[in-house]
Amino acid sequence: MQILVTGSKGAIGSKLVNKLNNVIEIDKNTEGGLMHCTLPDVDVVYHLAAQSSVEQSWIDPVLDSYNFNMMV
Repeated sequence: MQILVTGSKGAIGSKLVNKLNNVIEIDKNTEGGLMHCTLPDVDVVYHLAAQSSVEQSWIDPVLDSYNFNMMV
């Protein structure tokens, strides 16, 4: 089974990745980000990437809506 974890460097994502096998990790520091990655077939997605700054979400709410709309 191939597993994709977004936000793999965050507090929860990093702990999850340590418990799983066959993981593809995507984080904001991944070159190109998720939109520019060529991925093999993935069976399970754990979407844990998120905007961690409340202040930034007030300044740029479109960034947060982009994160939500990508998974809908």
